[in-house]
Amino acid sequence: MPASQPRPQPNLAGEDGAPRLTPRNVKAADTRERIVLAAAGAFERRGYMGVNLKEVVEDLGLTSGALYYFFKRKEDLASEIVERHFAALDALVGALPAAGDDPLDAVVALTYRVSAAFERDVVVRAGARLSVERNLINADMHPPTAEWSERVTKLVRAGQRRGTVRSDVSAKATAEVIVAYFYGAKELARIGDEAKGVKRRLDGFWALMRPALTA
Repeated sequence: MPASQPRPQPNLAGEDGAPRLTPRNVKAADTRERIVLAAAGAFERRGYMGVNLKEVVEDLGLTSGALYYFFKRKEDLASEIVERHFAALDALVGALPAAGDDPLDAVVALTYRVSAAFERDVVVRAGARLSVERNLINADMHPPTAEWSERVTKLVRAGQRRGTVRSDVSAKATAEVIVAYFYGAKELARIGDEAKGVKRRLDGFWALMRPALTA
């Protein structure tokens, strides 16, 4: 294969689509995951423009060739981290309380569950920062708050229909306030290097906000 031609991505699946668990493929998957996690940590601390991926892989004891084997561009790696970020949040939404429960409880629970994900998962934190910095990245990215606002709006409206949320408030405006506060709390916690800063701020926010919304 000519030196200038990109190396193919490793094929980790058999003919039926099931993973082929060979030692080589397991090692490749492990190396790829190490690169993603190390890059996520760097993106979280320094932002997209502040990260040199060559330095990231060298810190792992890998070569630039190992990086380009999996990710041809810095944008590709950033995009994967953002996609993982939103996949993690989608999983949290799927684990919300059942429809028979109070939708306002679901909104509150969602913010705390996302707060816990930020606290424990570097990819979630990095994906949030990269999605905010998406204008610096030459790739299609989710907007940071649009999907969250839509989901919370639906929950607030469901609470209004059930009579647990005040009917005289705007569901959309309420959702925008909740989501904006959460992202602001997350950013302040990151700047202050407070591992549990988001949860602490959420406690104060809901102490004020929940009585104002309850019918």
